[in-house]
Amino acid sequence: MSRLTLLGPCAAWGTSVFRAYRTNDEGETEPVWVLVGAATASPDTLEASRTAAAQVLELSLPGLLRLVDVDTLEGRVGWVYEQVQGVGLGRVLEEEGSLSARAAAEVVARVADVFLEVGPLAASHPGPVVDELLLDVKGRLWIAGLAGPGEDEVPVPLPTHQEPDLVYRLGALLAHLLTGTRLPAPGEREAHVGLLRRVLLRALDRPGPVLTERYSDWLRG
Repeated sequence: MSRLTLLGPCAAWGTSVFRAYRTNDEGETEPVWVLVGAATASPDTLEASRTAAAQVLELSLPGLLRLVDVDTLEGRVGWVYEQVQGVGLGRVLEEEGSLSARAAAEVVARVADVFLEVGPLAASHPGPVVDELLLDVKGRLWIAGLAGPGEDEVPVPLPTHQEPDLVYRLGALLAHLLTGTRLPAPGEREAHVGLLRRVLLRALDRPGPVLTERYSDWLRG
């Protein structure tokens, strides 16, 4: 049975992420990151979280941040991930406001590539949102969140997980990266059309080169 030793918050990633050491039964330790949810870690809650994450545990694919355990930290359920030296994309947006059109497209394309490799499990991802994406020191993108806090704790663009919804969520990620503002959950069709119009206006009004029609078409799509 592994044990977690808390080191402190991971400011480079996000407010609900902590640095820790994970020690196994042989006394070997490894540095990890722990995403902490809001749920109190009762035995039933912890077991349910472990069951939900069973297919993701130890899944090893390029670009997918490896989940190594689900445990308790500071009295709450924590999803224990391998440690990658880098910065959360949410932190980048806080500093820069938005990404260039090319960088945003490259991020979304990389997320799509990883999800294709993941297969059907990718449909269970509640995002992706920028706080689940990390850039390491070599500029490589890593994706977390395939298992983690429940949807009652993390706002998601759509409540279901079918393939068209995943395409929509990739579009919502592109909009966030281009505008610096997260897309709210869609409402009635007429209201959603108005929301999309405002997103396009913000994207076209961004500093730097004018957004091409190709990107506008992607957002409308």
